Amino acid sequence: MIAAAKADGELTDAEITLIKDHDGTELGDILDQEADPRAIAKLADSEQAEREIYAASCRIANGLNEKERDYLDDLAMALRLDPELAARIET
Repeated sequence: MIAAAKADGELTDAEITLIKDHDGTELGDILDQEADPRAIAKLADSEQAEREIYAASCRIANGLNEKERDYLDDLAMALRLDPELAARIET
């Protein structure tokens, strides 16, 4: 979620609140990490994990701006999600 929130180069108060509410994360140094979709995709250890990672990313990066859309597209490709499945997850 953090990588998706940072994809457009701006971390809004609403995004920070959503992240904290989702998992109680103490953000600290984690905000300094890069938003690398390939690195995020490597965290998935199952097909279910791939879908959950993508869903969490979609929740915070709505894809309404170009950078977030690019991040979600790159993440879907890195996760090797079928484009139809990715579209269903987004909606």
